[in-house]
Amino acid sequence: MSPVPTFNSFAFAPYIGVSLFLRIFAIFRNTFQCFIPDNPLFYWLFNSRNPLWHDVEGPFYMLGAPSRNIAEGKATLASRDMLKGGVPFLFTLIIKDDKGNPIPHAEVDAWHADPRGEYYFKSYTLRGKMTTDFNGYVEMLTTVPGEYGPKGSERPGHIHMRVRDRAGQYYVLTTQVYVCRGNNPKEMYRDPVHYLRKPKTSLVVDAWSVPSATHGERYKDLPELPSADVETVRKLSWWNSRLAEQGMDAKVVAGGHMELGLTPRRSGLFGLLGF
Repeated sequence: MSPVPTFNSFAFAPYIGVSLFLRIFAIFRNTFQCFIPDNPLFYWLFNSRNPLWHDVEGPFYMLGAPSRNIAEGKATLASRDMLKGGVPFLFTLIIKDDKGNPIPHAEVDAWHADPRGEYYFKSYTLRGKMTTDFNGYVEMLTTVPGEYGPKGSERPGHIHMRVRDRAGQYYVLTTQVYVCRGNNPKEMYRDPVHYLRKPKTSLVVDAWSVPSATHGERYKDLPELPSADVETVRKLSWWNSRLAEQGMDAKVVAGGHMELGLTPRRSGLFGLLGF
């Protein structure tokens, strides 16, 4: 079993490359994904398992992403250089079952674009797996995902995820969560994809900003993190302390929270087949 990386070892480690074989395999796999599961004609079939939280996978998934956990329920996707040159973003996530109970040690396979809206394919940059803690929570330090698309019709920045429980009692959840300016769900309608499927406004991240980290400006017009939110303030302080320990002149500028639920597998043959 490979050791769990520490913040120090990950922050200074070189990017982990993706083999040519996996990149070629990803082209065929992701093409199939776009033409069948993500196709608007068939989307209803897969969406019906979890209509509130499910979203399309998109064409940019890569198998074999490494673990990014640095402690129980804590992970980081962005490297030292990306945190210094980008906008450090603290994303907190809780995974629950259909009855509202947290699912401990669930695996979250996450990936997203960099602040310029570009994905990485030759390395696992801004890609990685992490596990929730005993209470179903995971904190992920990364850089804010960038928008991309034609000017005036950009997709809001978003984080892709595939979520599965350790025991396999629930369907794998494929989804995306969106960081919208001012937490305004209407931004979802800028995306031309909404003509093919209804935007999932339930997937807009409850995001916040830290004006003290940006010379008094609220990043993307996001509300200021209230001091009364003691738990999030504590988490923010912990991560800023880790950045300072690395001698980095960087602080978390924004963040957000999302709750996702998993759907129990059906019993019998349909459950075995994944339907």
